[in-house]
Amino acid sequence: MKSKNLLIVALATSAATASVCSRVAQADPLIAADRDFKAGQGEYAQTWVSVHLGDSMVAGYCGFGCQQPSYADYMTYLSPENSAMNYARVAIDGRIRAQSGFTASEIYLKTVLQHLDDVRAADIVTLDACGNDYLISRAPKENACVPTNEIAIQKCADGVANILDKVLEVGKPGVRVRVTNIHYPVVTKDRAKKVCDSESNFDRFLPSLVEGNWYTCEVARQRGIPCADTFALVNAADIDTNGDGIVDSEQLAWIPGESLESYKERILSHKDLIRDPEAKILADGSVVNIIGPDHLHLNALGHKLVGELHQKLGWDSTK
Repeated sequence: MKSKNLLIVALATSAATASVCSRVAQADPLIAADRDFKAGQGEYAQTWVSVHLGDSMVAGYCGFGCQQPSYADYMTYLSPENSAMNYARVAIDGRIRAQSGFTASEIYLKTVLQHLDDVRAADIVTLDACGNDYLISRAPKENACVPTNEIAIQKCADGVANILDKVLEVGKPGVRVRVTNIHYPVVTKDRAKKVCDSESNFDRFLPSLVEGNWYTCEVARQRGIPCADTFALVNAADIDTNGDGIVDSEQLAWIPGESLESYKERILSHKDLIRDPEAKILADGSVVNIIGPDHLHLNALGHKLVGELHQKLGWDSTK
């Protein structure tokens, strides 16, 4: 699946110098991204297996031919204070099983079902999906005033449900399952582009992203699985910018149990708070860029923040 000006599509090392991208071989836009990483071997008596399912987000892609540590690395060991490694005093056997360009249903059929042995062995399982489903939903509308492909959003929800049901079915007792929703990568660009009279692409595309994010987190909630709200983290300031007394990222945060109608109305009525990831405002007021050079995937700082967001979900078991 492709966005108009992008070759690699997705929405989502033990070295501390994670900000430097490593070059990977050029290949087809559907790129297998399986990668293993290890940390703490020789330091701890026990090992946790962490399995990370998804697309180019968890693979750590940062543009064509560019790969870096992803939030999977940061949550398990690279952000050490609240990492799984430090929490449980265990070594980490990390296994990323992903493919750039996969939709949620493809992740289920072509990744999860092909790596059930990894899922069975896992102490931690994470999932990011639906970025490519969202790109499908907006593709017909990039340069034409035509309806959104809403079927793609429903396929996102169905795919996430199938994945989580299979993980819970085959996962061992005590497994910790975590899910994340997706960020909005090109806010500034979409606000500036209009192909339907006076309505910007941002106003046209935002509702589909909001619906997909709600479904992702709600499907997880119904199964007792915590959801990391990457959208609120990446696309909102960690301060109150409009003087309503509520921090922006909290104003846009998914609330467990909230209906789709309520969530969607709340996000759309506060759409002015949605910021481009190039200008993320941290809690100390500093402005940082957390999107990569392709303006689609997160950069190293973005992955660090999402990894630490996963850590805040805690390490309680799901099953």
